[in-house]
Amino acid sequence: SITFVIQEGAQYTYAGLTLTGNQIFTTEKLVSQMKLKEGAVFNAVKFEEGLAAIAGIYYESGYMSNGFYPVPSKDTDRKEISYNVVIEERARSHVENVIVKGNNKTKDYVITREIPLEPGDVFSRDKVFSGIRNLYNLQYFGNVIPDVQPGSEENLVDFIVNVEEGSTISVNAGMSFSAASEPDDIPISLLFSLTNSNLFGEGKTISTSVNIAQKNQTIDFSYGQNWIGNLPIAYSQSLSFSH
Repeated sequence: SITFVIQEGAQYTYAGLTLTGNQIFTTEKLVSQMKLKEGAVFNAVKFEEGLAAIAGIYYESGYMSNGFYPVPSKDTDRKEISYNVVIEERARSHVENVIVKGNNKTKDYVITREIPLEPGDVFSRDKVFSGIRNLYNLQYFGNVIPDVQPGSEENLVDFIVNVEEGSTISVNAGMSFSAASEPDDIPISLLFSLTNSNLFGEGKTISTSVNIAQKNQTIDFSYGQNWIGNLPIAYSQSLSFSH
């Protein structure tokens, strides 16, 4: 048997935060990101969340290489803990490469055109979120995981998009019954539809549907795409036959 002997220490309160080395953003702007308020019982999780939010202010503007070094200071008499965060500001990071992984069917350009970041751009966390949202809206992927890795030189980063492809083909078939208006009528109609929303992995949609009854038969075809060249212009065509 194993016995754990726990010696509980005193409960500390949070005494605030000071910043050193920040010149790009004001101390007031950065400290306002802290979720942990002065005088509250110290919570390490909330403190780390606030520190991540401070770093996020820099990341949103492309400062990906900064260093953040929290130095704690404990007052054992008052049972208080405060921090001084030393910020090492560096130059903005630029995108060296946009790399796509995990796509076996979808072409790379279909994915990269949805991401508003290109090699040479200043890295932006907001643009990353926008690109991930665009990829989910395509409904081609079950999961999209972004990653950022250091590039070949300082202040260069590789933006990596890992995708898990899902099914983009749907098939539906059915049969419906209706009341017969005449004794010789067959009160049955057959329905069939086929849709491929990522034709040849090029982000194009094609669909067809067939409705067959004794007196009426219809066939519908449609084609669409959300890009024309490098421009996000939607285009669609449809063709119907009926008898």
